[in-house]
Amino acid sequence: MKGILIDPFNETIKDIVLSSDLSSKEKCSKEICTVCECKSFLIVYLNGYFQSVFSGLTTILYVDKEGLFKKPQRYFNFKDTCIGGKGLLLKENDLGETISTTLTVEEVEDMVTWLPEDHTIEDWTEINV
Repeated sequence: MKGILIDPFNETIKDIVLSSDLSSKEKCSKEICTVCECKSFLIVYLNGYFQSVFSGLTTILYVDKEGLFKKPQRYFNFKDTCIGGKGLLLKENDLGETISTTLTVEEVEDMVTWLPEDHTIEDWTEINV
C-alpha cells in the first residue's frame, strides 16, 4: 500500500510503502503509529480538498493525537491546518477500508508549508459549564 509521509523534523515529503496486509484495524493502527511515531492518532478527513464524489474515495491524513502538545515538536501547515508531528496521507474507500493514496509527492508539496523550528502552540482548554 502506498502512502505519503510528511515529516516536519526533516522537512521531507516522501512516498512510503506500508504493509500490504492492513486488513484488520489493529494491524493498520499499529503500522500507522509506528510510521507517525505516536501512541495514538487522529484522522483528518480532507473531503473539501480531494473527495471524489463519484468514486466514494476520501483522502485522509493520519496525525499524532497529542502532536500539538508534545515538546520538542515540529509543525507544518497542510493547507490552512496546523499539524504537530508527522502526517501520513492515505485514502479511505466507501467501505471504510484504508487504501493507497493516489496523490503524488509533488501535489502534496504544493499544500505543505513548514513552520519555523521555534514555532509553538499555546496550550488551551475549553470548559463548558
